[in-house]
Amino acid sequence: MKIFYTLLLLFLISNNSYSQNNCDQLPYSFSSYNEALKLVGNAKFSFVDYLNTSKSTVIQGAKYYSCDNKSGFMIIGVNNQRYIHQGVPINVWNNFKTAGSFGSFYNIYIKNNYQLSLK
Repeated sequence: MKIFYTLLLLFLISNNSYSQNNCDQLPYSFSSYNEALKLVGNAKFSFVDYLNTSKSTVIQGAKYYSCDNKSGFMIIGVNNQRYIHQGVPINVWNNFKTAGSFGSFYNIYIKNNYQLSLK
């Protein structure tokens, strides 16, 4: 019985460390947008937020991922394409979520201001 509890404890410890965020292991620069989308999408972040953009005619979904709750990655669907932005401050994300027009806010405040770093 003692072995069972020891194995259970080891399983819980290893499972807990696996579930912690590993976003600090993400590279600063990516070789492609597809690589960035894959790595960011599979990483564990301390903060993840999704936005229902169904009221928008241009924006088809938005997600935000942050390691430090200060800045992070934003993945956004625009005209059936997915774009990823890096270094988006959380306050920009929060303002985007409450914008009257997601498309206008994106074009003015995000689109050309937070580019993904490519190698």
